[in-house]
Amino acid sequence: MKILKIISLLVLASFTAFAQQESSLSLDLGVNKGYFKDNVFSPVNYRSSGTAFGVEYRKVKQNNDIFLAKFSGAISTLNSDFSSYFITDDYQVNLELGYLKNVRNKALSVNVGGQLHSYINADLFDGTEAITFFSNHSLEAAAILNYTFKTKHSFESKLSIPLVAYMVRPQYSGWDKYISDNSDKAAKIILYDRGKFTSLNDFKAINWQAKYSYQLGPKMAVGLSYQFRYYSTEIPGKTTIANNHLNFTTNFKL
Repeated sequence: MKILKIISLLVLASFTAFAQQESSLSLDLGVNKGYFKDNVFSPVNYRSSGTAFGVEYRKVKQNNDIFLAKFSGAISTLNSDFSSYFITDDYQVNLELGYLKNVRNKALSVNVGGQLHSYINADLFDGTEAITFFSNHSLEAAAILNYTFKTKHSFESKLSIPLVAYMVRPQYSGWDKYISDNSDKAAKIILYDRGKFTSLNDFKAINWQAKYSYQLGPKMAVGLSYQFRYYSTEIPGKTTIANNHLNFTTNFKL
C-alpha cells in the first residue's frame, strides 16, 4: 500500500508540474524595410521593402525558464535610386532554437541563456543571372526582459549576439560558374556548401526585438513587435544587411 501511495504521489506531482508549464504560440505579420549593400553582388546601394512574417512557440517552465522555437522571415524587393533596372528579389529566413534561464522573477523578469540561430539572406537578379547570399548558422548569447504592468499590459525586449558561426558566402562576384553548373543543388549551396567556421573577427551581427502585448482574455493577447537585424562582413567583399520588421502579433496560450 505504501508503494502504491508513493507511486500515486509521484504521478500526481508530475502532472501538476506539467500543468504549471505554460505554452504559447505567436503569429506575426507585417512589413519589412531595410538597407542592403553587397559588393560581391553589386556596387549599388539598395533599399529593401516587403512583407514580414513569423511563428514562435514558447514554453515557460515552472521555474520560469524559457524554451523557444521560432521561424520568421521576409519576402522583399531590392530597389535602388541608381536605376529601376536593378530590381532584385530578396528572401530572408530565420530559424531560432533557444533556452534561457530565469534569473529574476518579479514585475520585471529577466532570462539569460543561449540559442542556435540560422539566418539566411538570398538575393536573385533576373532569375539566376546574378545571385548572392549570406547564410550564418550561429551560437548566440541571448537575454529576454519582460515587464508586466496594469495586469493586461506587458513589454518585452530580446537581444541576441552571435559568438561563433558557420558562415556561407558566394566565392565570386555576380555570376558564379559553380552555382550555375549546380543550379539543381541551390539549397545546399546557399545553406552550407563552401562555408567556414568563424567568429566575431570576420563578421558583426546583432538581433533585437521589442514587443508590446495587450491581454484580451485568459487565452489570447494582441500587440505590436519591432525586430531589428544587422549583419556585416568583409568576406569575400564588403557586405552590410540591415532589416526592420514591424509586425502585428497575436499570441495564443495552448
